[in-house]
Amino acid sequence: MLDAVDRAVEWLRVNAVDDLSKYYKNGVTSVLGMATTGPEKASAAARRKKADYHTGRSDDRIPIVWYKPRAEYKSISYVANDGKRKRATPFAGFVITPTSTEKKPSDPTTFTFGLSATNTPPMLGDTTGGTFRLERTGSKSDGSIRKNQKRYNEVLKARDVNLKGLDGDHVRDLGYGGEDAANNYWPLDSEINQRAWGFQGYNQGYKVHYVNSDGNVMLQAIGGMYGKHFRVKGYMNESKSTKIPAETETTAAGADD
Repeated sequence: MLDAVDRAVEWLRVNAVDDLSKYYKNGVTSVLGMATTGPEKASAAARRKKADYHTGRSDDRIPIVWYKPRAEYKSISYVANDGKRKRATPFAGFVITPTSTEKKPSDPTTFTFGLSATNTPPMLGDTTGGTFRLERTGSKSDGSIRKNQKRYNEVLKARDVNLKGLDGDHVRDLGYGGEDAANNYWPLDSEINQRAWGFQGYNQGYKVHYVNSDGNVMLQAIGGMYGKHFRVKGYMNESKSTKIPAETETTAAGADD
């Protein structure tokens, strides 16, 4: 529990959240993306569909509905080094060279923003999930894991990027094998990004089927499936306030379309 609280507090610090009240519920931070339940035996209907499910090994990834739609990563407007306002998309990217007044001692010579191939969410209809590979790993809680993210937020704000209502997002989540790097960073609608949080959030509430090492069909919340590999079969298209895919716990959860 303390480990998860540390991660939650670190996120709030990185994103400069001033009003913490909405992130608390019954005295416990609702930003916790913890899955507290272990695997459970699947229903009879799901067991009859065993052939439709996967083991979660790297060569047999579990198909899931991802909570952050590719289309929600919008273009942004920024002030370039020549002083002109320009637009950039996450799939083309752009470069910022810090000026002498902007640059910090630990900064690189340039910041190259834009998603790498492995951090680019797949197009709808790509049944392979592309190179956007997800593995449930968890993440550090010592604060170092998000230090670059905080700096990227600062750099964009210094170039007059409007981040109101947006989070500087790790596109491939840190808890799913992503890195705290500029090629895995792009602003995202805060409400969508925060779907993962809480005891009723995506990680806790989205339950999918898989086949365990004994050959049994199991059902488990995705946030607790450490070591399992996933691929994106589709994206949530529910309202922003909806945190859990409609297919959760149904026989479709964990199965190919």
